[in-house]
Amino acid sequence: FNDLFVYDLQADSLRRLTTDAFAELDPAWSPDGKRLAFATDRFTTNLTSIVAGHLRLAVMEVGTGDVQQAGGFEGAKNISPQWTADGRGLFFLSDRGGVTNIYRTHVGGEARQITNLLTGVSGITALSPALSVGQGRVVFSAYEDDGYSIYALDSDEQMAGQPLVDMPRNAAVLPPRRTGEGIVYATLQNERAGLPPRRRRRPRNTGRSCRSTSPANP
Repeated sequence: FNDLFVYDLQADSLRRLTTDAFAELDPAWSPDGKRLAFATDRFTTNLTSIVAGHLRLAVMEVGTGDVQQAGGFEGAKNISPQWTADGRGLFFLSDRGGVTNIYRTHVGGEARQITNLLTGVSGITALSPALSVGQGRVVFSAYEDDGYSIYALDSDEQMAGQPLVDMPRNAAVLPPRRTGEGIVYATLQNERAGLPPRRRRRPRNTGRSCRSTSPANP
């Protein structure tokens, strides 16, 4: 588990915001500087039975320390919250459906899907930072062609998102692509990828020899 702290550079002082046995990750200040969004398992982990839950989104009122749920999908990872410019919603990453993509939600409200990538929005590890929002842009990293690429979304239409898309519809398309391509896509289309090559069956050796004989001379 870990906790959240605020360090005041001018006052050279440290303030502890959380003291519990849960995880608190990826804190992000709201535009007005009064709230913190973060990922936590406090709503899903059962400490009595020691059953770890999934990370959900939370928002803290820094002045009071009050924490409320802020959304995310059940049974999935929900991390890296980033505030919308008006401070009323959050962009975040979730592996709903098995692949990590970007979603947008009003705090505690309905979510919309921003990206639909087969290889997913990802950093080096499953919990690594891979999303940043600011100045009217959403910037993220995605793995493709044996490396990481950085993409940016900046139009109102792109940042508004679309209704949730069930996998695997259009999942291999990376912006600005319109069709699936590349090594990863080709491998996923090949049902025999990774299987050992077929071997020809050799004639079974019974240990007996066969030979032809000619009739004996009279």
